[in-house]
Amino acid sequence: MKILVLLFGVLLLFNSCERKVSTSLPTQPEPLGGLLAISSIPEEAKIYVDGKTSGLVTPDSLKWLEIKRHNITLKKEYYNDTTLSVNIVADSAQNIIVDFNSNPNMRGTLVCASTPNKAQIFLDDKNTGKLTPATIENLIPGPHKIKYVKNNVRSDSTISIVQSGKHNFVSLVLVDTTYWVDYNQETSGIFPFTYNTIAIDKNNVIWLGSISNGITKFDGTTWTNFRMENSGLSNNYINKIKFGPNGYLWVCTISGLNEFDGINWTV
Repeated sequence: MKILVLLFGVLLLFNSCERKVSTSLPTQPEPLGGLLAISSIPEEAKIYVDGKTSGLVTPDSLKWLEIKRHNITLKKEYYNDTTLSVNIVADSAQNIIVDFNSNPNMRGTLVCASTPNKAQIFLDDKNTGKLTPATIENLIPGPHKIKYVKNNVRSDSTISIVQSGKHNFVSLVLVDTTYWVDYNQETSGIFPFTYNTIAIDKNNVIWLGSISNGITKFDGTTWTNFRMENSGLSNNYINKIKFGPNGYLWVCTISGLNEFDGINWTV
């Protein structure tokens, strides 16, 4: 029995010596995918991968994309969708930039009309040199301010949305100022106050009562402001103004009633 055990041990020793020890490097795992950096002009375009939203907006990166060809779609408000086919290579980084505005097919058109016609057209506060009716082409998508200006009518403006490949109509009716006259900071020297009451005297002089800024007088040529600081007003907050039977101006403020005879103030 002892002889058999000894022979078995010798055989194991010889078999162990015959085994070879590996000296090669361990096998590297296959790369998981590639990285794709995406930018756009303008920014904040939504990024879709193979028709599914990524939840990202430009500029941003898609990491560890599957190694194959992907359809990348960018969606930007007012613009047509843009789709690119990108081949993702293992363990690589790629960068793409989509300039929506450089593509003529992304531009839009405004068709401008007014009543009466032949009004000057201002686009984003710049004179286009065109008169209504007219068409303005090759516009970057998004909101644009359109203003019409014409003698003897009230200027008017609006915000119009330009969209890729579409025609948007902008039509405004301008009020005849031979019947209506506007007094604002663009057309007169009126003070930029909030007015809440008005009275007109026998000489057609306009008196305006304001909230916290006293009384404004307009005699057809000159705008004058009466305040506590330069007159006998008891307060700059005006509730009501009216002309009495004697022709004097009565002013109701939050501090009492004021009378103005054209020269003197009485509380």
